[in-house]
Amino acid sequence: MFQIDHLSIAVDALCIEKRATRASDWNGLAAAENNSGLYTWWVDREGAEALAGGLGVSLSRGLIYGGQAGATRWPSGTKSEQTLSGRIQSNHLSGTIRSSTFRRTLAAALVSELGLRVVPGRKAGLARQSEAELSKWMRSHLSLLVWPFADRDNLEQLEGKVLSRLDPPMNLRGMRSTPLRSAIRLARKNLSDASPSQVPVVDKINAKPSTKRGARSVTLHEEISEILISNGNRWMSTKEIAFWVNERGLYKKRDRSDVTGFQVHGRTRNYSKLFERDGQLVRLIRS
Repeated sequence: MFQIDHLSIAVDALCIEKRATRASDWNGLAAAENNSGLYTWWVDREGAEALAGGLGVSLSRGLIYGGQAGATRWPSGTKSEQTLSGRIQSNHLSGTIRSSTFRRTLAAALVSELGLRVVPGRKAGLARQSEAELSKWMRSHLSLLVWPFADRDNLEQLEGKVLSRLDPPMNLRGMRSTPLRSAIRLARKNLSDASPSQVPVVDKINAKPSTKRGARSVTLHEEISEILISNGNRWMSTKEIAFWVNERGLYKKRDRSDVTGFQVHGRTRNYSKLFERDGQLVRLIRS
């Protein structure tokens, strides 16, 4: 078990904002950051105002979030090789909202402020350009502190105690209820429940190409969106998609040379790579 002095040292190391490194200056190359450990995120005044505006609840500059990198997964005992550097750089600063709880919370609060475009799926995500906009915002308004801790088996337990002491306002799991946390949960739910009136029809399609070398699952959300983002067409439900595509004769059963299998209502159908839009055929995926 970890000693009580680890808790005090961790809290002291992670609670002083003036020691924080701006996200724009952070490169994750320090030897200490290639270890497991804890981190805290801090926001400047302008960033806090943007987050508060999106959530409709007051938020002050300062500490907003904390977490760990590399803890053993309990109760399974599965070991993790993740490092502070990998967690912060790959998941937070240049990841996606599907791979980072922190990014997801920020996106939910900033979706209107930054004009982020939601891409629905089993777990809603953002279009590639919107992920880039979120990363840019983070580098402009956030700072962070890290504290290496080599005992991966006890890191998760230590994280819980540190977060209990620091009480970062945007952490949700295991934290007491507050108006801000309630607003975050609602914003995250709204992000996940993006309706057809908010999301382009093309963003609702998952593709599974069939080839002689075997099937490989991919999503076309981003590529389709990049091609058709400015089309200005009305939105459609998933049920309408199936009817609309079949009606236009884009459904092919046997021609495997130029087809893509689309998942519509859980059923796989093969459609031409050429998709009709505004009376024209648009190529969906790159050859």
